[in-house]
Amino acid sequence: MRRRRLELALADVESFLSMDEGWLLYEAARCSRSGRVAEIGSHKGRSTIALALGVVARGEGSVLAIDPFDAEIDGERGDERLKQFEQNLSRAQIADRVVLRRQLSHDVAPSVASGSLDVLFIDGSHEYEDVIQDIDDWMPKMVDGGLMLFNDPVIAEVGWALRDRVATRESKLRRAALVRNTLLTYYLPSAPWTFRDETRRVRLRVLLPFLWRFVQAIERLGTGGRFKRIAAFGAFCVGRTLIFVMLPGARLGQELSGR
Repeated sequence: MRRRRLELALADVESFLSMDEGWLLYEAARCSRSGRVAEIGSHKGRSTIALALGVVARGEGSVLAIDPFDAEIDGERGDERLKQFEQNLSRAQIADRVVLRRQLSHDVAPSVASGSLDVLFIDGSHEYEDVIQDIDDWMPKMVDGGLMLFNDPVIAEVGWALRDRVATRESKLRRAALVRNTLLTYYLPSAPWTFRDETRRVRLRVLLPFLWRFVQAIERLGTGGRFKRIAAFGAFCVGRTLIFVMLPGARLGQELSGR
């Protein structure tokens, strides 16, 4: 029932965020401890709606949406995207659960208290330095056991940033799991390093370069003739299997609610 409501709310909201990823955000917000949720990069509100509906299902909380809406994306001006964002939130009837900050994430960070966020979804600038800055600025804002989620690890610069900040023994972000094109991590600053942590770290370190090279290869094959398109489909099926083996996805019903 909850998933069906989410599907209906997201049906007409334009975005590359898949339904499985939307459900991940919904469940992350619904299962959060206090309902304090934030996102960096809102675009037209698909991820915002998923998080806000999760907060509604939880019973209390709000979503801090951070997006300056100042850049042109795919030919659309920032003010055009903002208008669609507001319309989409209104149609989903969750506008009262969302606080929009039209600023860069780096400028908003100082105003957010340390240890105050349960869930953070990062889908802002995909430049390496900007992803690094978002991680460094916002990781201290998380509660112990909070969730940091990263969209588009298949993009090379995002993947490299995650490799340098998450897939290391010094990282406080553990237990990485992949759901479609979103990487889920847990902020565990005081937990002892375990064999499970090391296994996930090694898998993630191997997986990230594989992901973006795999996507690039599929794109090249997919633009060719019939044989190349068939090869692309076969490679996609094999690649998805390998990805799941290397880094299993989150078990939403158990893992998130039991964290």
